[in-house]
Amino acid sequence: MVMLPRRAMLAGGAAALVASSAAWAQEAGRTYRLGMGVQSARDAAHWVALFEELHRAGFTEGSNLSIMGEFGVALGRADAAAVAVVEARPDVILTAGLPLTRAMQRATKTIPIMTVSDDLVAEQLAGSFAHPGGSRAGHI
Repeated sequence: MVMLPRRAMLAGGAAALVASSAAWAQEAGRTYRLGMGVQSARDAAHWVALFEELHRAGFTEGSNLSIMGEFGVALGRADAAAVAVVEARPDVILTAGLPLTRAMQRATKTIPIMTVSDDLVAEQLAGSFAHPGGSRAGHI
């Protein structure tokens, strides 16, 4: 097994996000909405890598990409932050950490959620990798 640094995993996750949304790139003039709910600061290396990868794939904040939600979310505010993200109606939500992911799952059953997790099945965020079930978090 090859262990990758978290920055490389997130950059790969960004590529997976873009690849799974290939139809997005075909819609000229559309602004894509990415909901965020994470504990770390926006200038953390892994988020910088994510936005750089999205930019390389043609998604530029302020042009055809809108980032909504919060960085640096205190865990005591997880539910309020999740509700705010869902009310902003993003196309997809990206979160990290068990408490924030669960809060997002409670807030929506229809918006796709992608999360960074050590083991989605063990943390009971997904039924299985093959069949996660419902609008549960996707593994990146």
